Amino acid sequence: MRLRLWMLPRAMLRLTMVGLRLRWCGFSATEHWLIERSLLASADSNSAADTARVADWVWAVAGASRLSPRKPACLTRSLTLWSLLRDEAIVSQVRVGARQVRSRLSAHAWVEYDGQVLNDDLDIARRFPPLGPSTGADP
Repeated sequence: MRLRLWMLPRAMLRLTMVGLRLRWCGFSATEHWLIERSLLASADSNSAADTARVADWVWAVAGASRLSPRKPACLTRSLTLWSLLRDEAIVSQVRVGARQVRSRLSAHAWVEYDGQVLNDDLDIARRFPPLGPSTGADP
């Protein structure tokens, strides 16, 4: 294991902050707050060197989610991962999809990097067709 344990407390703190902001302020205000505070403005595109950092942050957010006293929702986990990647000037997108099962609407969120799903099953977009533009699509 590479020296990435320092990422876990940062992911835990961000996961908590995102969860609280979603609960208190809603999605739009939380998304705006995360965009305002990120460093992505200087990024043009992703590089091959970013791949290891992406894997590290996926690991850290997954670990923080497992250690959280409350199981964070997919939107909280995805916005957390997306915002931590933005802090590293790595371009990614949060995707939200929905499907109807019987008479109930079900939604799900995940993060994509260079068109690849990071924090969910690779076929998640088939099971939850994405709705509209993604968060972070236009850095």
